[in-house]
Amino acid sequence: MLTIYVYLQVPLPPPSSSLFSGPLQQGQGPITNTATAAEAAALNPGPPVYELAKARTVLEAWREYKTGIGGGPTEELETLWQARWRPLQRQRTAWCRRKVIIDEVLRLTESGLAPDDAVAELEARRNKRSLQVLHDELKAQQLSEALRAQLLST
Repeated sequence: MLTIYVYLQVPLPPPSSSLFSGPLQQGQGPITNTATAAEAAALNPGPPVYELAKARTVLEAWREYKTGIGGGPTEELETLWQARWRPLQRQRTAWCRRKVIIDEVLRLTESGLAPDDAVAELEARRNKRSLQVLHDELKAQQLSEALRAQLLST
């Protein structure tokens, strides 16, 4: 199956404009902060253009995922559009790194912690280091657990 993406370049209003709402916009122009990704999808049946915020803490990454920062929540974008909302390689790479942290928050909440407590636990583990360092530690932990499970199953 061949998929062809067509991107329209639409001039954006300047940030001082009352129409400006941040990085989430459809091909027909900006969407207000009150519009959800589902409402945007109903108005224009193409994936939205969204750039991940420059999160520096676990709380910022989690907030963008659950409630959104400058656009719809990435949880909703992921549910509605899967990978289509991040067509560029740099967007896919950034999302994959961010998703490791989000998945750990979700894993901790599934084990019984409240979301705020899970975020606080990961923030303590980050210990004022970058999210990239936390990502690397979580990936190493996942690899270690996968290897351990493989060894136990043989």
